[in-house]
Amino acid sequence: MYDKNLDGFIILAEKLNLKEACGELGISQSALNRMVGQLEEMLGVRLFDRTRKDISLTRAGKVLLEEARFMVRYANGAMKKIREAEEESRNTIYVGVSSMSPFKPFSAFLCRNRRKIPEELGFEQVPFINSSIGNDEIFSNLGNGIDIVACCYDEAMLRRYQAEALGMSTYPITVLVGQDHPLADKDVLDIEDMYGEDLLIPVKGFNKSFDMLRDDMRAFHKKIHLADIPFYDKKYFDAVKEGALMVSCPLWEDFAADLLQKKVIWNYSIRYGLVFPKQRSDKTERFVQAVTPAKKKKD
Repeated sequence: MYDKNLDGFIILAEKLNLKEACGELGISQSALNRMVGQLEEMLGVRLFDRTRKDISLTRAGKVLLEEARFMVRYANGAMKKIREAEEESRNTIYVGVSSMSPFKPFSAFLCRNRRKIPEELGFEQVPFINSSIGNDEIFSNLGNGIDIVACCYDEAMLRRYQAEALGMSTYPITVLVGQDHPLADKDVLDIEDMYGEDLLIPVKGFNKSFDMLRDDMRAFHKKIHLADIPFYDKKYFDAVKEGALMVSCPLWEDFAADLLQKKVIWNYSIRYGLVFPKQRSDKTERFVQAVTPAKKKKD
């Protein structure tokens, strides 16, 4: 199997910008430097030339980049075949988990429904890194390597990826605040508290709930300066530390552990549940059928 440090190397080698690479991977600069350092130590070569302003690939780094892409594709293909072979003798459901799709709420759901779930079914976490490209890859191939992801969703997302969902709960839309922000001491925010502030919000189409919030803010609260973001990258969390505000969800508390999550006096929420492909395996179907609430009969 390929060294997982290759993932960090490939992104940094393609971007040649430490900050952008960290944002794509959703990790800190120290973590990325550690990944690259471990890879260089293992190979016994220097992969990057660094100055105070620039970063570039060494000759060895350029060779590794070409080979690494092939190695990753080959390894992913091998892992898919291995898991397919394993699934012939095991009833394992692979659950995609990330900082924005944490396993903890799903684990609690399993505990609540443990008597309904067939005993032969098992569950295994498959971590993935949050990025716009990575998430699209995961959901486009749902059912291949990852069977289910417990996450926030809307109808547009389900249509895009030919998926279905079993709703588990809703989460209130919150606002992230930096620890040094003037609003940091408030337990609950009024909408007017954000007048004159920059509020970061995902671009239109990211989720219907955020779209509704954006439309209402632009129509009725124009004193809030809305700024669209393409994805929840690290650079936007850094912007919150520097004074901006950002819409969020309590589900993502680990993703923003060093920021303050504030409730707001408004009626906006986001749906959370199990997302799985329409064309699903027998094991996934058995699980979904087992945990789907029975429909109430009409009188």
